[in-house]
Amino acid sequence: MTQTVKVTTLDAFAKRNHIDRIDLLKIDAEGAEEQILKGASQTLTKTIYLLIECSFDQLGGSTMSSLVKHLHGKEKNFQLIEIGDIRRTPQRELATIDFFFKNLRFKGARQKQYPLPASIG
Repeated sequence: MTQTVKVTTLDAFAKRNHIDRIDLLKIDAEGAEEQILKGASQTLTKTIYLLIECSFDQLGGSTMSSLVKHLHGKEKNFQLIEIGDIRRTPQRELATIDFFFKNLRFKGARQKQYPLPASIG
């Protein structure tokens, strides 16, 4: 059975809903992480923390370098601050890794302190 669903980018969603700051954005998209990051260019400039579960075992999946290129730019500068769960395929190849990033653009901004998510800490 085929089902059609409407999708939107994070940038369009944030603009439509007047979101001007995101404290924590979690992405768990089973291999579609790079497509989501492509549609979140402006949203990432307003995001302080990013938790992303990277799926490397999906057909046509992303590489680490293809994901990281979306995390740096004029208005965003994400730094990896923690690596969480690492899961491997039965052949011991990387399947998924949880990464926790902080946008250094907010370095001097007053922020709430968050405990690391359970899967990270």
